[in-house]
Amino acid sequence: MSRRMIAVPLALILSLISGTPALGQGSSPGPSPDPSTGPPAACVVSVARAVSSVRPALLAGRWRRLPNAPISDRDGPVVAWTGAELLIWGGAGTSGRTGAAYDPTTRHWRPVPTAPMIPDPAIPAVWTGTELIVWGGRRPGSDPHSWPRNEAAAFDPSANTWRRIASPEGASGPVTDLAVWTGAEMLAWGWFGGSSSRQARLLAYSPTTDVWRETAPAPVAPEAPGSATMTWTGSELVVVDYPYDEAVDDVAARAAVYTPATDTWRDLGTLPMLGGGVPDAHAAGDTVLLMNAYQWPDEWSSIGVASTRDLVLSAGDGCDRVPAPAPWTSSTGSASAWTGRLLLFPGARGLAYDPATDSWLRLPRAPGLEQPLIASATWATDRLFVRGAPYLPALGRDRADSWPMYEFIPSK
Repeated sequence: MSRRMIAVPLALILSLISGTPALGQGSSPGPSPDPSTGPPAACVVSVARAVSSVRPALLAGRWRRLPNAPISDRDGPVVAWTGAELLIWGGAGTSGRTGAAYDPTTRHWRPVPTAPMIPDPAIPAVWTGTELIVWGGRRPGSDPHSWPRNEAAAFDPSANTWRRIASPEGASGPVTDLAVWTGAEMLAWGWFGGSSSRQARLLAYSPTTDVWRETAPAPVAPEAPGSATMTWTGSELVVVDYPYDEAVDDVAARAAVYTPATDTWRDLGTLPMLGGGVPDAHAAGDTVLLMNAYQWPDEWSSIGVASTRDLVLSAGDGCDRVPAPAPWTSSTGSASAWTGRLLLFPGARGLAYDPATDSWLRLPRAPGLEQPLIASATWATDRLFVRGAPYLPALGRDRADSWPMYEFIPSK
């Protein structure tokens, strides 16, 4: 799962992972927030932390580079796994309406038809099981500087066709590219009101009825792109907001949980974590691993940061604990993918986090992914797809190396 990633089908990582020793021990529970504004003061931590003095073995598997896609380089495209193909569409660039689909069985790409909308970079999108739904952009031929940017469309890979869908009435466009699929609706944040009184509201779109609705008023909401993060646990939406205050360096995060079945919010209050940036939220079943994105060490540096800056949050009861410290942070500040058992953090020094044992495992090194930033990580039933971000020293070389794509295939 990426900080900016579409939810993909969950699957077990395969039996090869069972019994693998852990890299580190868990640390003691973190401080509890004020019970009047947050979760209960006393939370029982029921985690069987793995402890081993044996040097852990690498997770078995192999990496391979994907053939070059038949589309131009672009920043912030939509990436989704359909169950049969990897879809890449949109993003910044002159050809944002185009895309491609990759079949891992044949190792071939096919072009995706031109969409009936021009997307803004990094727009919200979800895979519903049959269609890719995207929202945010304008109609072809419109003024590039015009508002609202409220167009929406759906792509059906089986029919290889796009169709326009309803846009949320009164919205000027999405606040951020954060979006999740609940199994029945797409949840995304939209702007409402004038330029001096804009408000972010959580919207829900049903492809069955082609209708958008406003959810119940939220206790937390993103103030601007990048000011919040959210993730789907399987039944609830967890939103973590970092209210901006230019006079404060360390801003306390606030969290809330939305239940679509009852259209209600549960305010978890202030979290016992501080940081200079918005945390990445990595969904792991009914828990969420929050890791501060401000950490940007050298590729070979150890963590060396107070553990209270990372947190494992339980959406069910609002309890929190400090996770076992990661051996390094360059991968953990980037994209992740949830397999149904492990959170995978690919990169030159890849890691996997096991929430059941609060332990870290090693992933095999990915040749070519030496840069610390991974643009997207997508779990695709039995393999991991990774899209690398530009490696700055390499930008002067062939642009084919600017956005490399790889797949990691676990051993059978």
